Amino acid sequence: MTTRKGLAKEARKARVEAGLSQSEIAERLDVDRSAISKAENWQKGDGFTSLRKRIIKEVTGKDVRGPLYEVGYDVS
Repeated sequence: MTTRKGLAKEARKARVEAGLSQSEIAERLDVDRSAISKAENWQKGDGFTSLRKRIIKEVTGKDVRGPLYEVGYDVS
């Protein structure tokens, strides 16, 4: 389980391990690259938790559930 701050790190780790740039994942999720950057660089109250979950799900195929976030639920 992880916190919101940890979720930002998990999103970045998942993207990097998949070999995707911020621009590539942004295109896949139809968001600006700057939003991906903000999602990966946690700031308290930044409002990017949903995008972090989307990044992880898009890259790994795993669902993320909170409030102490668990990564690893298969969505298939």
